[in-house]
Amino acid sequence: MNTFTPTRRSAMKVRSQRARFPLLRLTRKAASGLATLFVSLAALFACGQASAGTLTFPNYGAGALVMSFASSMSAPRDAVPNTLFANMASNNAGIATSGVTCTATRTTTVNGTLVPGTTNVYQTNLAGVGVQFRQTSGWNGSWEVVPTSYSFTPPTSGGSANYVRADLVVTGPVQPGVLTSLPSMTETFTGDCFPTVSATFTISPGTTVTATACSVTSNPNVTLPPVTVNNLLPVGTSAGTANFSIGLSCQAGANVYVTLSDATNPANRTSTLTAAPGTTAHGVAVQILNNGTPVGYGADSAVAGNPNQWYVGASASTTNIPLTARYISTGPVSGGNVSALSTFTMSYQ
Repeated sequence: MNTFTPTRRSAMKVRSQRARFPLLRLTRKAASGLATLFVSLAALFACGQASAGTLTFPNYGAGALVMSFASSMSAPRDAVPNTLFANMASNNAGIATSGVTCTATRTTTVNGTLVPGTTNVYQTNLAGVGVQFRQTSGWNGSWEVVPTSYSFTPPTSGGSANYVRADLVVTGPVQPGVLTSLPSMTETFTGDCFPTVSATFTISPGTTVTATACSVTSNPNVTLPPVTVNNLLPVGTSAGTANFSIGLSCQAGANVYVTLSDATNPANRTSTLTAAPGTTAHGVAVQILNNGTPVGYGADSAVAGNPNQWYVGASASTTNIPLTARYISTGPVSGGNVSALSTFTMSYQ
């Protein structure tokens, strides 16, 4: 009987063959694990696809992104800053969701330069004329001023109005002209379950802005009747009245105010005019009355709220300012002539 004696070379072959089996088993396990991993990733990917939604904005087409003011607008020349014009531009861009199951964040920014001292009014090419934007809050909510950013919960699927609005705002004395440079507004919606969407709203240029004002049709020179010294006794007695009026031609669209100033003493804030150079009488001054009440004098300024400024009426119905002048004794009276000078400044608010 033959006996097999392994040689060194054949032994190495056996060891080599034995060493292959664990490696093969390891490879099979690794392949099984990778297959499991691929299946798991595919399941996660499929799950993510199933929960993805869409938010459509604007929902009513690109035409909704352009706002327009009226072709011509009138602003009170001296209105208090931050006063809105009567007109506005407004569009409904629309918004819609489909399969949205997450919170949405809306961030609205304005592309423009802020009016100094404000947080939400932006400059135009006309001095004294700014723009302020608004949008409906959340899902078809009330008006809110932008810029702003916040989160809200939209319906899973559905549509709604989404209004945007631009207002013209008085920011100082209004410069008449044509609006050619205007800010724009961008709305961006983000969320974990839908792709980010963004749209920019612009305003069409070309609106003509006029400043509501009045022109003076008569600039009175008032002559008071002669009076005696006794007519002005005791001190504080008035006499010698004369009625007069300032004639006006006004555009509609503003409230008319006026301030009378003492031309001889501009710092005078009393209700008695300072005697002008050339006056020879003593102890006598002149008062101007509005509806029977002596007016106080203020600075030569059209700024709203100027000291001793008073309301005349709506510009559409204002044609004149009726007034009365009279003498008044201010101390021991001696005879002579009396003259006084007053200027008036109109303000349109």
